[in-house]
Amino acid sequence: MHTAHALERARERTGLNARASARFIGLALERGKGAESFSGFERDYLQARCKSDRHAVAFNKYCFIVSDDRHCITMFPLPARYGRKKHFDGKVEIRDPKKYARYYGIHEP
Repeated sequence: MHTAHALERARERTGLNARASARFIGLALERGKGAESFSGFERDYLQARCKSDRHAVAFNKYCFIVSDDRHCITMFPLPARYGRKKHFDGKVEIRDPKKYARYYGIHEP
């Protein structure tokens, strides 16, 4: 279920026609993940977009604002860094300090 505003925004922001946009919103309501499914930055981002009678759902690089009675109110694209985790390979010390300084622009005095 969606509002006319949500359908208009989906058509505008995804480039899909009206029927495909309605289906996209339906899939988001069915398969999207809420703030409770995430941790860290993702959870905080979705919670910041919520109000008392609404919640945010992330689906396919878009954020959908949904009312308590499961009506999509609007949608907008998620930030580019949303869902991308930082990777740490577990190295404690730098093996080659000169090479590290050259790659990361650190100049020795």
